[in-house]
Amino acid sequence: MRQLSRDGFKRVTLVLGHLGHLVRSLVGDGSRFDLQVSYWQESRSGSVGLLIERLDELPEHVLILNGDLLCSLDFRALMEFHLARRSELTLAASTRKMSMDFGILDLDGDDLHAFRERPELEYQTDMGVYAIARIALERLRSVGPLTPAQLVDVQLANGRSPKVFRFDGCWLDVRGPESYERASVEFRRLRTSLLPDARPDALASA
Repeated sequence: MRQLSRDGFKRVTLVLGHLGHLVRSLVGDGSRFDLQVSYWQESRSGSVGLLIERLDELPEHVLILNGDLLCSLDFRALMEFHLARRSELTLAASTRKMSMDFGILDLDGDDLHAFRERPELEYQTDMGVYAIARIALERLRSVGPLTPAQLVDVQLANGRSPKVFRFDGCWLDVRGPESYERASVEFRRLRTSLLPDARPDALASA
């Protein structure tokens, strides 16, 4: 919430599910973050399906992100990138590198053309942060439950290639005890870059 406020956002809607009342009691109306916060109830329609159901409440462009992320992404920069390219859908992508444990063979049939000894492969992975134009959702009013990944598939199938905002900073998808522990360590290490405008005492209790 502090990051969104820092990056110039004024209105935030939180989609609540299990134990959502705890989130509501902590965040309240958002005034402590200089935000206007409203709440929706989780739907079986998926996160994108829920946006379509409540389309009349949306602005021309909306940022959606998973609630279990720890990242130093500049959300304003993502939206500016999205708007400048007149994109209907923009994905934030994190650069990842993977060291292979084995040598890789480049083949053409039975012929070996190259051999790479334990190479390091670089790839882009979906961060769970998306900028979406309202017009992309208006076309899907009759579609059933829809997740962001399915929205990407629909856009590709219709020849409307999404844009990708590349990001090389801190990003962790917190999905279990191990990743939560790592996120706690990373937050303490990187908290000034994650929340540069927050008070030290607020950071310590975050």
